[in-house]
Order: sequence, then C-alpha cells, then structure tokens
Amino acid sequence: MWCGHLVEHLAAHGFQGRYLGIDALPEMAAYASQRHPDWQFADGDILGMDAKWTADYIVGSGLFTFSDLDLMKKAVTAMFATCTKGVAFNALSAWADRKEPGEFQADPLATVEFCRTLTPWVALRHDYMPQDFTIYLYRDADRG
Repeated sequence: MWCGHLVEHLAAHGFQGRYLGIDALPEMAAYASQRHPDWQFADGDILGMDAKWTADYIVGSGLFTFSDLDLMKKAVTAMFATCTKGVAFNALSAWADRKEPGEFQADPLATVEFCRTLTPWVALRHDYMPQDFTIYLYRDADRG
C-alpha cells in the first residue's frame, strides 16, 4: 500500500519543514499516520479546504485516475490558488499505449495549455512512466 511514501523521500533528503499529507480516504490517512507518526496526515479534499489554508508547495499524485477533465481543472486551480511557490501533479497520459476502461487519460499538451491560464511558468515531464506525465506550475520565474 502506497501511504506516506513522499515523506520517506523527503526525510531521506533532509527535509526539515512542515508537511501535511491529505488523502480523500480516511483509512489511507490513518494508515499513513500509523506508518509515519512523526508526520502529519489528514483526510480531506483540496476542493473543500479552508480558503485561508496555504502551503509553499502542493504535490498531487494519483488524484485523477478516476476523474474527468472538469474535475482535474477545478482541482489544479484550487491547488495553485492555495500554493505560495508551486504545484506538481501527475495524471495518466492520453499518449499511452496502455489504457484501462474507466480510467481518465488527460492530453498532456492540452493540460499544459490549461495550466498556462494559471501561470506562464509551467513544465511538462513525460519521462517517468510511459503512461504518466507530470506538470509543474510555479508562481514566478525563480521556481521556488
């Protein structure tokens, strides 16, 4: 089960800041809290977060597998509105050879085009896994 793996990576690289891992499923947040008691986890939804809540960086992974284009745009917009420095998120790629029924595959270039309506500082990576891509959005040209 993939719960809290980002904090393992952060800790291994000396991260000392505050971290909040959010999962839509309460049992996943509870499991991550159990695995990593020194880190903070909660169940929630970026679309339902308090408007006063902010974070320097927001990372969204695996959020859009069973989503649709409209929900992805709303969530990315909310993540970017909440960050002070940047957002990274991944999605299944419409360019992939492997497609599973019921999974949402986004077009990477159309996603970049949408993200550029939020900020001019956008980067696309399509080299992690053949069926995934990652987008980075930054508040300014310094990239955090």
